[in-house]
Amino acid sequence: MKLIYSATPKHIYVMAQSKENFLRLPLAGLFSVYLLAPLAIGGNRDWAWLILAAIIFLLIAIWCLQYLRDRVTVSAAIAAPLCRASIGFFLCASAWQGLQALPVPVDWLYKLPTPATQLYRQAYAVTTPQVAPESTAISVDAGTTAKIALRSASYFCLFILLFLLIDSRKRLLLFCYLLLLSGLFQALYGSLMTLSGMEYLLGVKKEDYLGNATGTFVNRNHFAGYLEMTLAIGMGLLMVRNKSKERTQTTGRGWRRRFRQLLTLVLSSKAIFRLILIIMVIGLILSRSRMGNGAFFNSLLITGFVAIAVSTAFRKPGVYLLLSSIIAVDVFLLGSWFGLEKVVQRMEQTSLASEQRDDLSQGLMPMIEDFNWLGSGAGTFRYAFPGYVDSNFGGYDHAHNDYLELLSDLGYLGFSCLAAVVLISLWQTLVALRNRHSSFVRGMGFAGFMGTLSLLIHSSVDFNLQIPANAMLFIAMLAIPTIALSVDKNQVKSDSEFEK
Repeated sequence: MKLIYSATPKHIYVMAQSKENFLRLPLAGLFSVYLLAPLAIGGNRDWAWLILAAIIFLLIAIWCLQYLRDRVTVSAAIAAPLCRASIGFFLCASAWQGLQALPVPVDWLYKLPTPATQLYRQAYAVTTPQVAPESTAISVDAGTTAKIALRSASYFCLFILLFLLIDSRKRLLLFCYLLLLSGLFQALYGSLMTLSGMEYLLGVKKEDYLGNATGTFVNRNHFAGYLEMTLAIGMGLLMVRNKSKERTQTTGRGWRRRFRQLLTLVLSSKAIFRLILIIMVIGLILSRSRMGNGAFFNSLLITGFVAIAVSTAFRKPGVYLLLSSIIAVDVFLLGSWFGLEKVVQRMEQTSLASEQRDDLSQGLMPMIEDFNWLGSGAGTFRYAFPGYVDSNFGGYDHAHNDYLELLSDLGYLGFSCLAAVVLISLWQTLVALRNRHSSFVRGMGFAGFMGTLSLLIHSSVDFNLQIPANAMLFIAMLAIPTIALSVDKNQVKSDSEFEK
């Protein structure tokens, strides 16, 4: 006799609670990675990012083990076609970096229709003039490329973990709150160190960028890049409306109702968010980062215009007031107190003729042409670029332009895969911004679009994506809109905490 089992609501609840318990440890580990990354000098040391990578690999292994035991399931976000496409492109970009470090037959390289083939021939004529090697790596420094490929693999696993573990509105909000608090800590720490004159990087005395806020980062521009993205998260949270609290504000009559509205506004989470944003803007201004400040305010304006253009939900006086208050209060009031004019002066005094970054770009163009499709190898800019400039040119570890450096390192193949991931995410942010029913989804779309755009702007003159803490946060910016769209579809009807 065959036993037919029908799951009751109680059984479904128990199963959901069981899944929740199994995911607590990986979720806590994921949050820890994001909290620890900026503290360890932005993760920009081998020991720092290796520890972070080890934690990420351990977390993905734990999840896979739980999945094999049927204790967890794949989240709905990964089931979305665009999400799978994004994961696929990310996987291709990571795999390509690994392939660059692997030895391949030399005959294969000679058959490639690229200018790099001639460079390989010339190199072998100098290094091994008697006997040509049978195999070699595509990268000009296979060891460095292998190291960067390992770091890229940890980024890919982190991207997957975000979709697997953050599978509810509650978890996504908690994740955003933690990132916002991390940005607040960086702003407070950097501002206090700068204003007090006692400048340390969590116990290590600062040697560079004295007088500029850097938080726990070495470089003020990377500190500014981190704040840009966390500020975007704060802006997105401000866009989320709480329907139940809005109703309580309208109860009562006369002066009592107005007093209650004013008191509720002062004590509400919106006022707290606004205060946090003010502190973070102060930290951004004190960094004296030209493009950091420019990228933040430009991304805010552009995102505001895009949101208003694509969705009628943003065409309200409250949204106009919020955006205008950010610009007016933060720029004119806070800027006059904390030295925004010094940032402006740095912009005015910048001479393109004196900036060696222009020379970097000019030297990189022929390098990109030579290594066009294959690239010189991930992380090999510092080794390949000196051959394209004169001997008097100062040495640089990075190109101060993420686009050109990624193009020269990864070639058109690797760069196009990464660009596809970003473009898919930007499309998802537009879909989220156009959502008519959920202010939560629109807010997360606003945060994702603004955070992604700000770092894309900043990356044109700096190398934020080469800093692990900022690269990890950028990956979160790419994932947040897709996660928000997924969890909103699966939100139970009884959840009426937020307005839909």
